[in-house]
Amino acid sequence: MSIYGINEKVCATCMFWRGERQTNVEFIQTLNYEGNCNCEDSFYGIKTKQGCSCIDWRKILENNNKINK
Repeated sequence: MSIYGINEKVCATCMFWRGERQTNVEFIQTLNYEGNCNCEDSFYGIKTKQGCSCIDWRKILENNNKINK
């Protein structure tokens, strides 16, 4: 598990990443080390690590309490 600031541009904070995580207003706590990318313009369907990043990053919505795979 790791904790990232909501504005850090890594997979763990991206709306396209499909790893398990918990969010609040300022931080995201990952519950998985890896997850699949769901961005069709990037690493779609490829397993990525929570700390990876790319140019297609989009901030996860703060009101999501938990996002599963």
